[in-house]
Amino acid sequence: MNQTTILFTHIPKTGGTSIKKSLIVSQDIEKYRFKGFASIFLKDFGNIAFLEGHYPYGVHHFLRNSNRKYYFVILREPLERAVSYYHFVRQCDTLHYRHPNLEDVKRYSIGEFYKHEKYKNIQTKFIAGFPCNKISKILPRKTAERTILKYAKKNLKFNYNFFGLLENIDFCQAILSKELNLSNFKVKDLSKVTQNRPKLEDLDQKSRDVILEANLLDFELYNYAKKVFCKRYKTELFPSIEKTLNQNF
Repeated sequence: MNQTTILFTHIPKTGGTSIKKSLIVSQDIEKYRFKGFASIFLKDFGNIAFLEGHYPYGVHHFLRNSNRKYYFVILREPLERAVSYYHFVRQCDTLHYRHPNLEDVKRYSIGEFYKHEKYKNIQTKFIAGFPCNKISKILPRKTAERTILKYAKKNLKFNYNFFGLLENIDFCQAILSKELNLSNFKVKDLSKVTQNRPKLEDLDQKSRDVILEANLLDFELYNYAKKVFCKRYKTELFPSIEKTLNQNF
């Protein structure tokens, strides 16, 4: 653990807060909170074992240490994530904390909200990472979308040490526990549960269609991730989960 820097691509509303808490609480490790690329470029990461915060793949290019880098990410079914995120932002309106995107949620319906580029295909953008997500901004839209998706798939399959699915979090935490030599690593519950969130079946068809259209890359990436996850882990690490995985998928 002392020679490894864990890089968790924490995508909003994918169960990351609970996983992060379990990982940090269960281990006596040095951690540092991501505050932008400039801040980590200037930071000596010699003893940092865990970089927390919302940052994309590629942050390792800015770290000044020779430690082994262990990347992992958890994905969530895109429609579930989109609905959860919108209503989570809406509830973050207190004296102690106002979400940076709160005004957009108040101003727009959920369908209108996801017509804005900054909220589309968040999982794909995070996983494609730096510098792909920057370069793509200068390309024609269709070319940019296919480029981002291409790099996201490549990173998942070849550059992440582990990726998992929120829907199979028990299996994911078992794999992480094994690969990182963590003891008592257990996500007991999902923190930051979105209160009073409507069920998917209550979402009107027009809003559903807009969200689906706005997150086509995320849906394609998620379906790809499911196939790779099932193929890789049902046979290589935990043969006993094959039956359950097949039932879920």
